[in-house]
Amino acid sequence: MINLIRSKIMFNLINIIMKFWKAISWGILIIVLSMMSSSSIEKIAIFKFPHIDKVVHFCLYFVFTIFLISGFKRNNYNVYLKPARLIIIILIFTSFGILMEIFQLEFTTTRSAELLDFVADAVGGIAAVLVYQKLIKIRFFNTIVK
Repeated sequence: MINLIRSKIMFNLINIIMKFWKAISWGILIIVLSMMSSSSIEKIAIFKFPHIDKVVHFCLYFVFTIFLISGFKRNNYNVYLKPARLIIIILIFTSFGILMEIFQLEFTTTRSAELLDFVADAVGGIAAVLVYQKLIKIRFFNTIVK
């Protein structure tokens, strides 16, 4: 009986990982970038203009949210996301954004938590949801999100 429960749990865990591997991978990238020292980030910066970090936050969370949507849509032929799933997606990206700001505050010496960083994260995620809702009728977009 215990082995059956363990195998069912493992099957469900593997199934979740397979559905959300893009979002999980992108989330790991966000964690790595969030924990890097600010001097390391300045060395790899391609564009240098005021508040570029907010643009980066927006883009990272936009892509993260698209990958979350992709995970929820996998094996589901209904292109419209149910409101409950949209709420879950919003809770995931906002919670993740808050968590990254707390981690920067608590676990790094060269980074700090900024409200505007979180705002950029949230706006990026919300923009992804809105763009998805507007573009779901386009065939090319649906092949990307699958």
